[in-house]
Order: sequence, then structure tokens, then C-alpha cells
Amino acid sequence: MARVRYAIFKPSIKRIKLDRNIIAYGLVAIGFLIHFLPISINETLRIFYILSTFIIFLYFLTTSLWSYQPLNGKMQGEIEFMIDNISINGNVFRLSDIYAVHLHVEDYFGERKFYRKGNLNQTLQQGTKNFIQFIDTSNFQHKFYFKIDSKEDLEQLLPFIKRYNS
Repeated sequence: MARVRYAIFKPSIKRIKLDRNIIAYGLVAIGFLIHFLPISINETLRIFYILSTFIIFLYFLTTSLWSYQPLNGKMQGEIEFMIDNISINGNVFRLSDIYAVHLHVEDYFGERKFYRKGNLNQTLQQGTKNFIQFIDTSNFQHKFYFKIDSKEDLEQLLPFIKRYNS
């Protein structure tokens, strides 16, 4: 079992994100309001708004299939999984000194995930939803997100998952 290294990802702490769904469905909602409420608006402007909304909706729908989700955060450092320890930015944590290890693996870079119908957001993943969470000997809880670059990198992590969970 060799060493496996990944880039550490630090997510941003933005609460509200303006994504494609909010933009497109917001435009549709405004269009319904314009159409059904007694608002006097030029018919040419109304048709222009409907066509513009349709084009934006169609653009989001078609480009979502081959575009990546936004990287909401930045890469900072490196995490290295070894047989008996984990190195995070040069700080070594021995497995014997770690309690309650939780290794969560969700995606890899380029993985395509389809969500629900009507979703206009990008389907290609950044590979940054993976994390390790553990408690050290001083009873401090650590949580580090990391980026998996490919399906092969994901498969290299499997022996470590088995080792850390035993």
C-alpha cells in the first residue's frame, strides 16, 4: 500500500449562492407576473422578455451537461494518506493517536452527476466534496476537505478506507 496524496480544499463560507436555477426560474416567475398581473407593458417588450428568458433557459439547459460546477473555495496545501498515519500540510497524525475517523468520499473531478429534473446547474463535479474528519489525542476535532482528481485516484484510496475503518 503506497502513499496517496491529494490537494486540500478549503470551501468558502458563502451562505447564499446565485446559481443557474435561481436566475432562470426567477426570470420565469417574473414573466408569469408580467403576463398575469394587470401591468401595462409594451407588447414588443413583453415578447422580447419571453424570448430572452427562453434563450437563457435553453442555454443553461444545454451547457449544464458539459460544464463544471463552480469551485466555491480554494486549494490550500496537501493531505497524504499513509499506512500508519495521515500527513496534513506537514503535520503528521498517527493512526494510534486518532479517534473516531470518518472518511467521506463523494466525487472525483469530471464525474457527471445528474440531480433532479429541471436542474439547470452544471453536472460535472470538481471532486472537492470528499473529507476526512477525526478527533486527535487532545480531543480536538479536525475536518479537511480534499480533491480527488480521477476515478483511478478514488480507487487508490480504497485500501486506506479499509485500513482506517478497522
